[in-house]
Amino acid sequence: MITKTSIGSGFVNRAAALLSMGVLLVSTFTVGVGAQGMKAPSNRGAAKLNEDQRVLHVLNRFGFGARSGDVERVKAIDVNKYSEQQILPEKMDDSTPEARLQNLETLRITTA
Repeated sequence: MITKTSIGSGFVNRAAALLSMGVLLVSTFTVGVGAQGMKAPSNRGAAKLNEDQRVLHVLNRFGFGARSGDVERVKAIDVNKYSEQQILPEKMDDSTPEARLQNLETLRITTA
């Protein structure tokens, strides 16, 4: 049995749902228009890094930051060469670590 109250209540629920959807759409549109009007920040400050700041930036990007002595080591071999070593590790000399690993018997044991 349908009564006047159940018809009125259904209408109110539908109207509230439509109103909520309308408000959501309008707010989404407003945020989108506002975001399009924002300008990207300028990168002029990035070009003015001194050598130490550039080394620290590279160490932060390629690893977990600088340890003691890292800045001096990277400055000694040049930032560009260090970056190339990090990107192309096959060009690095691995003879020293390989020589140290030769003394570890467990690395020569077969899995069988």
